[in-house]
Amino acid sequence: MNSAGSPQGAQSPAPALAPGPEIALFATALDDCLRVKGSVSERRSRLLKLVDSYHQYAAEQYQILQQGRGAGPRRALSSGLHDDMDLDLDDGEEASNLNQGSSKLSPEAIAWRQEAQTWDLLRRLLASRYADRKGANRSGRFSPRGTVKGLWQEFVESDSAIVERKAVLHWLQSNAFDGPNIDELVKELQQNADRGDIVAHGWIHTRTAIKQRKRLLGSPHPLDASLPEVAQGHLNSLKAPLVTNLDPDATTRQGRKLQPQDEYFERATWLGCYELLRRGYSAEAIREWCVERTEGWRAVSLSALPLAPRDDGPSPETTPEALALWRRTCLAIARQPDVDDYERAVYGMLGGDVATVERVSSTWDDFVFAHYNAIVRSQFDSFILSKCAPEEAASLSQSFISFDAAQKGGEPAALEKRLLKALEQSNSTMSEAREPYKVFQAAVLANELEQYFFDQGLVLGQQANKEVESRLIPTLGFSSSNIDSGRFYTLENHHGLRVIAHAYIIMSQLEKLSPDSTTAAVSSDASRALIQQNSVSGYISLLRLCDAPELIPLYSSTLGETRQYETLCRNLIHVTDDVVRLRCINLIGKSGLDALKFVQDLASMHLRAVLAQDGSRPAAKQFRILEDGPANIKYGRPVKADFFGDDPDRIGKPHELLIRSVEWLTLVGDAWPDVLSIATETYKHFLRRLPFRDVGAELGS
Repeated sequence: MNSAGSPQGAQSPAPALAPGPEIALFATALDDCLRVKGSVSERRSRLLKLVDSYHQYAAEQYQILQQGRGAGPRRALSSGLHDDMDLDLDDGEEASNLNQGSSKLSPEAIAWRQEAQTWDLLRRLLASRYADRKGANRSGRFSPRGTVKGLWQEFVESDSAIVERKAVLHWLQSNAFDGPNIDELVKELQQNADRGDIVAHGWIHTRTAIKQRKRLLGSPHPLDASLPEVAQGHLNSLKAPLVTNLDPDATTRQGRKLQPQDEYFERATWLGCYELLRRGYSAEAIREWCVERTEGWRAVSLSALPLAPRDDGPSPETTPEALALWRRTCLAIARQPDVDDYERAVYGMLGGDVATVERVSSTWDDFVFAHYNAIVRSQFDSFILSKCAPEEAASLSQSFISFDAAQKGGEPAALEKRLLKALEQSNSTMSEAREPYKVFQAAVLANELEQYFFDQGLVLGQQANKEVESRLIPTLGFSSSNIDSGRFYTLENHHGLRVIAHAYIIMSQLEKLSPDSTTAAVSSDASRALIQQNSVSGYISLLRLCDAPELIPLYSSTLGETRQYETLCRNLIHVTDDVVRLRCINLIGKSGLDALKFVQDLASMHLRAVLAQDGSRPAAKQFRILEDGPANIKYGRPVKADFFGDDPDRIGKPHELLIRSVEWLTLVGDAWPDVLSIATETYKHFLRRLPFRDVGAELGS
């Protein structure tokens, strides 16, 4: 889209694009945030609330599109409030989402969902990265020591890195919460279980086979698998040895199978448990789902530390030793070779394993979740071991298998970077990891925003300068040959350009207020910083194409001082309506810029451009300023009303823009000295462009 980044910013404007309501809404919210003054803390708080408002708007647009296709509300995405960066969900909302229908999303719905998820990630992380260190806030919720929640809370508050990783886990759970409803996911497996609509009563086909075998043997006692008539004759429908008991661990303990229908039921149940944990449902919601299937024991085995974003249920008393043992037990089950993949994934998730969770993962989010979950649980395990008596900790470490994902990842500061780089190179996630919105999310997670904004700005610059030089979106001699441009937004991607531009503005403002923050989005190198601002400049060009000149002063004011006025000049020169011009001049002042400097720079810029261009061109061959016909004795020959000619095309574009710039000058009262000076220079230039012979002939006639 060369027009959006037109080389001089002063070419004939392309036909106006149809702007969506989000253009004005985002600008209004940004203006309200930046214009109000206050303390550093108050201004930081407004910027963080601005991110919240952008997230809420994007989530609402996604909901509207979802409801228009007959799907129910997706409250997880649209929560406008968050407490300690947790999802604002209750069990009633969780239960309703168990029955949500899924439908194929339109491209517009997908774009809004991606945007909502991106703003959600930012609102969860920026609050901690740009926190007021003097008044660092705690969660405000305290759990008794000696409980699961008490130990977890103490662990989270022990390290700021844990706070961020916990927030990322909850973000990934929120994203998954919006997935296909769980009942639909298990429907096919449930049908293969050959039990109609019955979801309760466990292994009914295996139970029937056991009862039949007991009747054949005429024994009222439980079957003894060691008896020859049982060992050889008690088989399922596929002729595999059938379990003789119905206790949950019968298959692994006896090394025998269920009836095939019950294996489908078992897989469906474990799939449901996996999805409940993956989506961050509370322990109470998981318990209700399992009890409905008369499988309450499963909820008990999962309940020690499910890591739900919000779980206000009672917290059982426990000891660090018990939690450490529970985690190792979960790992042992996950490593069982003959266990169903989803059962292994459930216990792998609870035990902090990676391989078993990755085995059932299908999306980039799933794989990121598998690693973050393992890292956090490994760190928590180290924390609770430090709370154990030394001999107990040594016994647990020596007697049971364990897995330390944090230690395996290498240096703690680079864990996220290595993980996300690996996902870019993995065949399972490579395609999705290259999507522009995922590239940005990965940069946020890895805290590599300085490099991201530079690469994104350089890709825009290379596109804008592909045919002719662009002064609005420059490259400053930097090369993008080593950048995979397919991973970044282009000037044609208006949706993504809006998100990136606003994200950059917000983070650059936050960094001004938080010089000691843990995030460095704006480069300390002046040239790199100018390239980073290309995202905002590209968005300003989009505003011009959307015929929204009144919004241009606001966004220009967020650029560096060396770029603000040139951006204004090259984008507002196209405005010809004096009413709109006056509104823009007023808005320039309200945005903290100098309207007088703007019109002065505008006129000087175009006068210099005309002088430089015309100095190398021959003068016009015909330029008549007097009316044709004989001269009047008293008045001579009158001057033509329009001595440029009736054809407007006879006026070159640079000359037209110079005239417009003088018109802008006349609208600022303090600019009249410049009006007279520049207008005189302009008039003299036009006269100098006339052939002297023709002028003398006319003046002498």
